[in-house]
Amino acid sequence: DLPAADLGRFVERNEVALVALSANSPDLVGELAQAIGAVRTAAGGRPIGVIVGGGVAWVPNLQSTVEADGVAHSITEAQALTREHRPAS
Repeated sequence: DLPAADLGRFVERNEVALVALSANSPDLVGELAQAIGAVRTAAGGRPIGVIVGGGVAWVPNLQSTVEADGVAHSITEAQALTREHRPAS
């Protein structure tokens, strides 16, 4: 329930390495895309990974539709995606 603009401001003001978003309803795909767009804009060129999960993960072509870096259908997939998108130390 976090507005996309608020998420963008948080990303802009903080050192964020990864954003994980969850939505349960396919009706929220548009809002999810807006949130990811806000993250991308606020990142200002920083490589911030964005993964999505929840009930919405089963929407066909979700990753390309919302321009996420990954879609997790389970906690195991979410953990793997988190490792993949972790910044190099």
